[in-house]
Amino acid sequence: MTFKEDKKMPIIPIIEVKNLLKKFDIRQGISKIISKSNGNNVFAVNGVTFKIQKGKTIGLIGESGIGKTTLINIILGLMQPTNGNIYVDGINIFENIKSWQSQIGYVPQNIYLSDDTIKKNIALLCQRKKLTLLQ
Repeated sequence: MTFKEDKKMPIIPIIEVKNLLKKFDIRQGISKIISKSNGNNVFAVNGVTFKIQKGKTIGLIGESGIGKTTLINIILGLMQPTNGNIYVDGINIFENIKSWQSQIGYVPQNIYLSDDTIKKNIALLCQRKKLTLLQ
């Protein structure tokens, strides 16, 4: 039995972001942003497309206000894009967002936890934000 030389199989991306767009109406309190404005809209994310292959790690870098946090919030399912899709193994995450969110974790650049109990961390947050902690 002889075998022909194997062709490399294409790697299927685990996450594929296609043409993401997130715009905000500046009449809703974002009127201070001028550089990315288009009429009454501000584009926080505009046409973002990329793939993350299985086992790979990426980092987002850029100037303050360029849309990194908005992009992450969309990928985490915390915010809906105005347009575009995010696929994981070919499935749109917004078709079953709870399932997607149950499979991911996120550690932000700055975390605000002290080396203490969860209750004391929540109390600290409430104190900083001037909120009332209900027992």
